[in-house]
Amino acid sequence: MSLRKFDVFPKLENEYRIGTVWGGILSLISITFTIVLSWIEIRSFLNPPIRQRLIVDSARPTGDDGITISTETLPRFDSFINITFPSAPCFLLHFDVIDSVTQLTIPLDEIKSTFIRLSPDGKPIAPIPNNFMSMKNGQCGSCMIDNSTCCTCIEVYNAFHSRGVQPPKISDIPQCSYVKSQIDKMTNEGCRVESSFRAVRVAGEFHVAPGLSWFNEGWHVHDLLTFGYIFKEVNLSHTINRLQFTKTDGPLPLDNFTNIQTKGDAAWRVVYTADILEGNYSASRFGLYDPTNLSPGVFFKYDVSPITATTYLDREPTLHLVTRLLTVIGGVLGMFRFVDTILYSASKAKKKEEIVEQ
Repeated sequence: MSLRKFDVFPKLENEYRIGTVWGGILSLISITFTIVLSWIEIRSFLNPPIRQRLIVDSARPTGDDGITISTETLPRFDSFINITFPSAPCFLLHFDVIDSVTQLTIPLDEIKSTFIRLSPDGKPIAPIPNNFMSMKNGQCGSCMIDNSTCCTCIEVYNAFHSRGVQPPKISDIPQCSYVKSQIDKMTNEGCRVESSFRAVRVAGEFHVAPGLSWFNEGWHVHDLLTFGYIFKEVNLSHTINRLQFTKTDGPLPLDNFTNIQTKGDAAWRVVYTADILEGNYSASRFGLYDPTNLSPGVFFKYDVSPITATTYLDREPTLHLVTRLLTVIGGVLGMFRFVDTILYSASKAKKKEEIVEQ
């Protein structure tokens, strides 16, 4: 049996081919359509759409045994805050990261905090040393509450607070004389606070509040009396230069946001809440003057969504492009071949009618 019988592509010699004007026009149009549609398909393939996928984090934070949960195995996220207080000196401000429910410290990694002194016109002066309250002032002396010995201002401060007793003013503590002399130089200054840390991916809180922090009867509180101030004397007007919970360079909701304390003779508590979704967050705020049983300050409460949004390019396989190109070529040529056949048949029928009439 000859394979010629299976040939579905019949061939005609050139002398048997009939060319028409309409056939030439339709051929040029079909070639143009094929080129244009093929280019559209190729451009669509080279510029795939950007899509988002929501993924629920179902990973268990367990160790190698699959059972034990420890702080080392818990997932973490990066946070960064840059906030300016033009009217609050650095020695009055303190930065803390705590659990908003238990008031206990959250496990942190790589925490770095810097307090930069600002002149009254907003120009940077110098960072305040991290061991500012731990600077020694000559010889050691009594802790003033027991028979123990304290060599620095912060040791005296901690000795009182460990017994739940309000410490005296800095001016009355011999170990704090150097600290007091430095504080007097900062009285009319402002402060820019920069802090970065890696926290466990659970709801939490961090804040910048006036006064050194300590735990009193299970509560996280701040003490200003040691510095000879009361909360109503601290102006907490601020500008949030940057607040981010992921490593991103894009714009975020609270960038360069300014909040002014409108009441001068009142303690002020501002709370920002942030719902964190991978790559971004939404924020809201509220303020309270002279809060009862609550510490004044600027507080940031955040909650981490278990849903992760990933962005990806929805690129199709190359084989799909080839299939669509073949479909375009075959479809366009087939359609115009059909039109050409109709026009040719109509032309032949018209010629027959003219011959019959003659």
